[in-house]
Amino acid sequence: MEGDGQHVTIETTQGELRRLQGRGRAMLEAIAASKDPASGAQKVASIIQSAEEGFQRTEKLLQQLGKGGPLGGTPPSKGLASRIALIKERKASLEGHSSKQKAACASQWQGMHPSDVLQKIVDDALALTGCTIHTASADGTRSAASEASMVVLEVSRVLTAAIHLAGTGRPEAVHAAVMSPAEVAAGRSPWAGSQHQVFRRATEVALHALRHFTCSAQQAADDSAQGNTRSEAAQAVALQDFLYWLSSCRGLFQVPCQVTGQLLALDPSSQQLLPPVFRPFKIGSETLKLVAGGSMEPVALHMHALATS
Repeated sequence: MEGDGQHVTIETTQGELRRLQGRGRAMLEAIAASKDPASGAQKVASIIQSAEEGFQRTEKLLQQLGKGGPLGGTPPSKGLASRIALIKERKASLEGHSSKQKAACASQWQGMHPSDVLQKIVDDALALTGCTIHTASADGTRSAASEASMVVLEVSRVLTAAIHLAGTGRPEAVHAAVMSPAEVAAGRSPWAGSQHQVFRRATEVALHALRHFTCSAQQAADDSAQGNTRSEAAQAVALQDFLYWLSSCRGLFQVPCQVTGQLLALDPSSQQLLPPVFRPFKIGSETLKLVAGGSMEPVALHMHALATS
């Protein structure tokens, strides 16, 4: 039958990938039970390398089938050609999906006063995440959105995050800090920095995340038809994504590292035992919402495990 050779090769490659997945699950289970993070990291690196090689072989195979050449000179069957075209179309669609989501999100705020946009962002994040989120004045007291210079996100008995705004009532985040609820209750300013290493490290990650969301949202605005007029809306999208991401830290002292399988590990920079403070932020807005809403488990990583994740 025409194209049988191609089908057999595809099935063989897919079978290899399934075996890699099974091997990966087995190794991850062994890593979770292991007390040696370095050994676990090496195993994860091996899994990732094997998987990448397998996917590269599959990608080359699909390209060859699409051209109808190196696998025997006969073009793929009509059904297989349609599947290849669909894969390519879906891949292109996914690449632009995140930017379109951000642009669509920004468009819903057109014509709204900045303080109203800020209030809606806070209300939406509050409803989705279940965290305590409110606008506040410079001294940390609750205030109306029109008078706010901060947004505060609190996870009971876990953490408090303060987000400094670019101006009163403006939905644009320019700085952030993470502290313990006890420090906030004692009157410590978030801008003085936490006394605890875990929250200092969490603040470092939060600032990296904020920069990413700001640049990503601005890029989506620049790519839109009205890029030059969408800067403020882009900053509002960044603030919304940042709040969703911060909510994924609510299991800071409960969720073990996905790589080491441990809750506490020695942090190389501070030489202290810390929980996994890193949560991925280079993900799409829809994934952020799923994690923020509890429909998807957040990924937690120790800082020293990032190189192998």
